[in-house]
Amino acid sequence: MGAPSARYSGADENADASRRIGDVGAKMGGTVMMRSGLLMGVTLVGLAQGATNLLVNEAFEQGANSPAAWRLVGPGGQGRSEDGRRCLTVTGTGEDTAYWRQEVDGLHAGRAYRLSFVARATGAGGCVVAGTGAVNRDFQPGGDWGEHSYVFTPPKTPSGYVRLGQWHRNDTVFFDRVRLTEVAAVHVTRGDITLGAGESLKDAVYAFDPVFDDEGSNLSRPLVEFTCGFNSNRWTLEPGTHIVYRHHVPGRLQTGAQVTVHVGYHISGSCLVEVGADGERWQTIGRLDGLGRQSFDVPASLLPAEAVYVRLRASTTQDDQGRLGAGSFQVYGYAYRAELNAPLATMYGATRFVEVEQATDGVEVEVASIGTGDGDRGPAVELRVRNRTEDSMRLTGRAWTVPSVRREEADHSNGEPTRFTVGAADTVPIRLAYRAEGAGEHTLHVELQQGNRVIYAAQTAISVTPLEDASFGYMGDDSDQTAWWWCEGTYKVGRQRPSPTGPARPVRIAACRGEYEP
Repeated sequence: MGAPSARYSGADENADASRRIGDVGAKMGGTVMMRSGLLMGVTLVGLAQGATNLLVNEAFEQGANSPAAWRLVGPGGQGRSEDGRRCLTVTGTGEDTAYWRQEVDGLHAGRAYRLSFVARATGAGGCVVAGTGAVNRDFQPGGDWGEHSYVFTPPKTPSGYVRLGQWHRNDTVFFDRVRLTEVAAVHVTRGDITLGAGESLKDAVYAFDPVFDDEGSNLSRPLVEFTCGFNSNRWTLEPGTHIVYRHHVPGRLQTGAQVTVHVGYHISGSCLVEVGADGERWQTIGRLDGLGRQSFDVPASLLPAEAVYVRLRASTTQDDQGRLGAGSFQVYGYAYRAELNAPLATMYGATRFVEVEQATDGVEVEVASIGTGDGDRGPAVELRVRNRTEDSMRLTGRAWTVPSVRREEADHSNGEPTRFTVGAADTVPIRLAYRAEGAGEHTLHVELQQGNRVIYAAQTAISVTPLEDASFGYMGDDSDQTAWWWCEGTYKVGRQRPSPTGPARPVRIAACRGEYEP
């Protein structure tokens, strides 16, 4: 992502100039891909109240002189009307910072949350900041209203407020429709192995190489806890704070492992790299005393191991008889690589974020698969639906996609209904096929109905490749009881792409004089 020349650390309300940094160094990262036939499972009963906004007065319509529940910190902010609606603004001089903040309850460490809002700006410079007291992301809005969002997970002790503001911008920034909702992080599963974004298996090697400025920011499947801050694409550590990761591949032992850490900004002290087998007892394997990227081997005395914990910790003045000094630095990259005692099939992790829009007491839904097809079957959502009541339920399920370029109301007319019955206190697997027409970004909708009443609704973003695009093609003659279809030669066709809809159409072949196919 494009980076401004300076950044606001976002780690705390009273951050000073020493924590506003240049974006130096290259981050470690890689492309995460989703492979056919992989399962992505999560139980969504924990979001039983649906996508509830944890913030109040999200459109700033309440309050006479200033928006209710929001408090300005710093100069240059006001509530105003634009295009017939209320919004918040902050105006900067190019050398100051200010933000609107709202106290919020209900944030829990280890859970995933999406912060979203619309914004526009009249100029440039500096950055727009959005997040909590511990987790922040910098944005660069354009002159027109645009949507912005990201997903994060709070620290071990979550901060109790959300803020929207500016740092060193010489303009006015407008905010509206801010939402903070809990979402479910859905990782890839194959058999008993689960991998999230940034994780991979190839032959007998497990690797984890997260991209911190992706949609999921600081959230990853191996992350256990953290007590430091996070800003945009880097961890921000102060004395005594830490980050803990756990790396484990079921059914395999790690026979060799290496940790790589990149410190992209450094004020003082050391980044201590520690490892352990249980997350309680730690052994220091290296330290970074300044800028740079270094790799450290996990000692043989800890291996072979089913799981390895890694802790990155900022030194304090008491560490090593006071010789290290107080640690203040930022970690731009982290990677882990382990050799396994036996090979495994190649597998690439991914993470999607499912937002539950509606749920009902008595029905527990687990998303077991969001995939691109398996064998001869096309793409589908696979659910496990549990009836927690004493009565049988007759339900209808649908899944459908809406391209992101379309702004009209989502229409489930392209979602083929699947009817099923769930007995009292029973659990049934359900497969809901869907069509993705048009390559690019789509929103995938899932819905369960009991009669005319929607009892469950959820959505997630998916990316459709040209091989998965089902918007073209024609059915052929099926008189021989064999269904077949065709398309023009300019398209690429994936093996699991579903058949076209609509009536059959004969194949037409045209050629110019002198043209032939050898």
